[in-house]
Amino acid sequence: MSFIIENEYLINVFPIGNKTGFVVNINEFIKDLNDELEWYG
Repeated sequence: MSFIIENEYLINVFPIGNKTGFVVNINEFIKDLNDELEWYG
């Protein structure tokens, strides 16, 4: 994960076919993932 932070890469989350998904930075991805995981206790 550190290479993502060091290179300031963005993450394309949930692309479908030739459509771009949600493009976010690593901090947004981690926050959103943690928020979603709260539903699974």
